[in-house]
Amino acid sequence: MANSRVLLADLKAGRCSNVAEVRLLRFWEARNVRKGGEPMSVDMLFVDENSTLMQGSVGANRQLRFRDRLSEGSLYTLTGFDVTRSNTNFRLSDAPFSIRFNEGTELDKIPASVRPIPTELFRFMPCSQVLELANTGKQLPGADVPDVAPPEIVAQPPNANVGTTSTGADSPASSDASAAKRPPTAKDEDDVDKTSPKKAHVE
Repeated sequence: MANSRVLLADLKAGRCSNVAEVRLLRFWEARNVRKGGEPMSVDMLFVDENSTLMQGSVGANRQLRFRDRLSEGSLYTLTGFDVTRSNTNFRLSDAPFSIRFNEGTELDKIPASVRPIPTELFRFMPCSQVLELANTGKQLPGADVPDVAPPEIVAQPPNANVGTTSTGADSPASSDASAAKRPPTAKDEDDVDKTSPKKAHVE
């Protein structure tokens, strides 16, 4: 008897013997930097026909079995896996559960699917929420976004040059700039001589 199909959103905690038809969006190796880069797992992101995104993981002791089968963008049937609660300190999706491969997991690549499984998936959220997620370190791992205030917006007159960032206080006017570049004339030198204090002549 063939196992029935299951959607990622319908998964419950425990061992799952049903078949999930998914697309592998991304996969990467997770390493322990405190132990010289020792491999910990191969982590994955799966998506199904309802655009449900869920993280998957296979431990270092089993990754050799599955590593060569993984291909980003490919379709798979997945069965015999464990469903565990997502790690709140390392979340890559909004799903409350994640998939963990075990000794009985079967991952088979399929050439096509009659189900409209998306090839990409994006998460849209306000910028303030992205900064909050990055600063807490619970999502967007590796992103180091400083908690800075938004840049100040300075009002400019209607005829101001587009792209000008200077307010003009620290830059000479055009006439001053041209005067600064002009070499001194004889009249200028004569004016300087008249205004300079005269030295007493000592014999």
